[in-house]
Amino acid sequence: MKLHRYVLKILLITLSFFLINDSLQKKLYAQESNDEEIIGDAFIGSFCSGMRAEPRINSEVIYELNRFQRVQLYDYYEYPYMKVSVDTLIGYVSTSCLDESDTVLELKYRDNQRQLRFIRNYGERDGNRIYNSEVWVGMTEEMLIDSWGRPNNKNVTETAFGRSEQWVYRRGSFRNDYVYVENGKVNAIQKSD
Repeated sequence: MKLHRYVLKILLITLSFFLINDSLQKKLYAQESNDEEIIGDAFIGSFCSGMRAEPRINSEVIYELNRFQRVQLYDYYEYPYMKVSVDTLIGYVSTSCLDESDTVLELKYRDNQRQLRFIRNYGERDGNRIYNSEVWVGMTEEMLIDSWGRPNNKNVTETAFGRSEQWVYRRGSFRNDYVYVENGKVNAIQKSD
């Protein structure tokens, strides 16, 4: 009987360690890289699926938001997500979750201008692909930066045949996407599922 209790205690301690560790990782990931400035407040309006770790629909929800909850808005907008903070957590919410404040409308306007700039610089097809955060073999470094931003890390390999770069984009706590660049152009893409 004592052995069963001992094993049960060990299992409970192990389980609580993993739950606490997972929660801390979510909070730490959400708080990293806070270069943008806070530009205003908004309230959660209609149904909201929660604050996400990344500006993507399939990104992990790191905080459940309530209707009429106040969030702080950052000067960052990647259609349709805005960077927000609640208490000490930083993450992303869809603009459909927010009441239409002047700040939200201003950021949507700026994003529209961003899309027009991409179309002006790269043509309609490629400009829209960049605006929608697509990457493809053959795009230039500049296009890649406009589409996905600067990488979290760059690994450079120099051989007798030339120089190649591996651009690393962190996509969550344990996931990375890799883009391989040679002579200023993307020549391979490796995405994690």
